[in-house]
Amino acid sequence: MVKSKFIVRLILVVGLLFVVVAYAPAAQASAREDRVITHVVHKGETLTSIASKYGITAKAIAKYNRISVSTKLQTNTRLKIPLPGAKATPTPTLQPLPALPPILPTTRPQNDG
Repeated sequence: MVKSKFIVRLILVVGLLFVVVAYAPAAQASAREDRVITHVVHKGETLTSIASKYGITAKAIAKYNRISVSTKLQTNTRLKIPLPGAKATPTPTLQPLPALPPILPTTRPQNDG
């Protein structure tokens, strides 16, 4: 009985390790491809001070996060930091709506009732 519990636990642990190892490289590859990390703003930090930590410009961080360079950062705000070689954030393009046909007046049948 004790041996069977041990074997079951061993199988569970090995299975869990397999799952962790199987998914870890995919997460690392994604981070390398995107070359973007998340920075949590600490009290007193500015875009300029954050930018200097990562070797990029405050303008690059502002553009990537769609904010102004002069934006006052709130503590615990999460900023995406594009590292050198990161792809630019795609800007959505607005597509014009297709022209709708005109609405024509309709006649209703009269109730002769």
